[in-house]
Amino acid sequence: MAGFNASSLFEGVDDDKQLGKFLIKMKLKKPSVKSKVSPLIFRQKALAMRADKQQSKVYIQRIDYLIEELNGLWQNDIQTSLIESLDEMRGPLEEYSELIDEYASLLEAAAQEMAEKSVDLDKASIFSSDDDEPISIVVSNIPYLKSSRIKANAPDPWFLKTQEGISTEVIDTRKNSEYLYNVYSDHIELIKYIGFRRDVEIPSIIDDKPVTHIGMSCFALAWNIKITSVTFPETITTIYNCAFRGCRSIRKLDLPSSLKYIGNYAFSFLNSLEVLDIPNSVVAMGYGAFRNCIGLLSVTIPDSTIRIGSDCFYRCKELRTVDISNSVVDIEGWAFKMCDNLESVTIGDNVVNIGDSVFYECICLKKVDVPDSVDVIGDKAFYSRRGIALEVSEGSYAEQYARDNKLKYSTV
Repeated sequence: MAGFNASSLFEGVDDDKQLGKFLIKMKLKKPSVKSKVSPLIFRQKALAMRADKQQSKVYIQRIDYLIEELNGLWQNDIQTSLIESLDEMRGPLEEYSELIDEYASLLEAAAQEMAEKSVDLDKASIFSSDDDEPISIVVSNIPYLKSSRIKANAPDPWFLKTQEGISTEVIDTRKNSEYLYNVYSDHIELIKYIGFRRDVEIPSIIDDKPVTHIGMSCFALAWNIKITSVTFPETITTIYNCAFRGCRSIRKLDLPSSLKYIGNYAFSFLNSLEVLDIPNSVVAMGYGAFRNCIGLLSVTIPDSTIRIGSDCFYRCKELRTVDISNSVVDIEGWAFKMCDNLESVTIGDNVVNIGDSVFYECICLKKVDVPDSVDVIGDKAFYSRRGIALEVSEGSYAEQYARDNKLKYSTV
């Protein structure tokens, strides 16, 4: 069509909304379909996730079969390296399987509550409603789906307090036979492990400067090395976010007495970890610091620690005893959630805040002494389908909380 100018079609169309309607009418654009939320859709999504979980199990079984086949062949360095790499692949698949299982359970609970338009307290309802109106679900407000709950770089004011007086300007980035590292005026920060040792000994000095910081994902990126042990020098003050995340073969952590801060997810998913000695120098532990350390048996929070971060020991399934010192002021949400075998908890006398779902579904926990210092207790902090009894002082905030939430309690 000679002389045709397409732009002339849009003369008089002032805004994007009008333009969109025009394009739809001309069949140049498909009308947008608003997503609807219903019990049926939630159940269908949950079923799809369950199917994905089963598929991931099949992949894990295939890996196991292949490893078994390789072990029956000749032994050499290449074969050993391949077996180790295959074994490392299991980790992300297992994490994925656990995550989609949680999401599927959440969607099933949402579907039931939407269908009934009511709240079932016996099932630890995620939603709440004070009237008979339909429940309005804002997906971004559901804890499982909040981006901050899985964000490794979530801000932490306590981190800054442990870094006062320390240089923050990188002078140079260098490499030796085992590490990439940043050089500061007063210290060294390790940023990536490139060595091949399974028994790692972190140096105390590089280039005549003390090694004080272990950088983000420093050892988590060493996928080809199955690290079994780590020796820390008495110069380390800071272990950044995700530094050892997923190092599944580490069985014991002897952290240095110089350590002040443990970052978000720093030691999460250490499946083999059984022994943990947190030194008396640690001021704060970040978000999910020891999340999913499923072999960990006991934890003592030292007298120096002020804050236990959200998700800090979430799903540490074999954790039996927790001793929280008098220095701790803040226990953030989900800190010990779903620690299935947790039997004994001692809470220090200066704790002020016990966040949302801190001891949620700790089904073996029968009784918790709540000190008088506590003046904030979050939603479902002591929920368990088997029931947790609180021991509180008469007239305390904890007593009122127990009454308001219909929890078992006794006064002393």
